[in-house]
Amino acid sequence: MRDLTRNRIEFLIADEYYLRQMDVRDSLLVRPPFEFRAVILPPSSVLPIRAAVKLAQFAEGGERSSRWGTFPTGSTDRDCGIPS
Repeated sequence: MRDLTRNRIEFLIADEYYLRQMDVRDSLLVRPPFEFRAVILPPSSVLPIRAAVKLAQFAEGGERSSRWGTFPTGSTDRDCGIPS
């Protein structure tokens, strides 16, 4: 966050609540009036399944390359189908 601010790059922080309200359209994550072209995920070992699916759809739709580092390997959802 400090680097983004220092370099005068606008950003918003969204949690699962806001991510659920977003749609993937034209290679963007959209929640009017906002359109997002990039996502930065903090280090995490778990992620809700719906969030992971939406982020995967977003990553598949763009001409840009995305680097998230290691994607979470578990979920906070119960009985989500991820092998332990």
